[in-house]
Amino acid sequence: MKFSSTLTGATVGALVAIAGLALMDYGTDGATAAADDPVTQADLKAANDRSIRAIKQGTSVWNMVGKYLADKDTLISLQTPRISQQAGTGGGGLPGSIIKDGAITATKLADASVTEAKLGNASVTTTKLGDASITEAKLSAALQAKLPRWVTKTDNGANATGRASSTDYAVVRVGPGNYRADFGDTDVTACSWTAVPSTDTGLPDSYEVRTALDVSDSTRVVVRTYDSTGAIVESGWQAQVFC
Repeated sequence: MKFSSTLTGATVGALVAIAGLALMDYGTDGATAAADDPVTQADLKAANDRSIRAIKQGTSVWNMVGKYLADKDTLISLQTPRISQQAGTGGGGLPGSIIKDGAITATKLADASVTEAKLGNASVTTTKLGDASITEAKLSAALQAKLPRWVTKTDNGANATGRASSTDYAVVRVGPGNYRADFGDTDVTACSWTAVPSTDTGLPDSYEVRTALDVSDSTRVVVRTYDSTGAIVESGWQAQVFC
């Protein structure tokens, strides 16, 4: 961030000039002041003290903040003798040491202002995230689409679905060892999929699980289970699709 010393100096100089004119008004327009509200020496001193405090406060803030925002080796002086000169340190932003806890909130951040490119490696860790701080509702549709979808067959019921990553998913049993993993409204034509034997179903584990796209329904994956001899076997399984 580049600082224009001319523009900034002119701005501050204008403010100081306005304050000076106001003080001159008090001192030179004696007739008006005497007729309306006389100005005492104490009033002038108080006004002068307030002006000095304002300049000192502005100088303090400028010296503290300006040097972090200026590019390295940039002179960030203002065109007034009361403002000190400091060389920019080139931080490009404010250090955490001068930002109060909780000062930067979600409501103060513009959408997409925090990007992956701005985050250092491993800067966001699980210990820095509050409980349930990243929820499914907060994930973009694009990111949610990349999450694996899965459904598990756990018993021999006609359409037995033990567990699934969505309530829209189900197992359709065509016959012994012949099933369909139904992924609701998700077209899995362009996805990849896999299936493995499920080991907690109470059924004999299959030796092999074969999968294929259901040509009659693009939201389903055909799942068939076989024993070690290649014969059809009733078995539990879990199928996953990755899109």
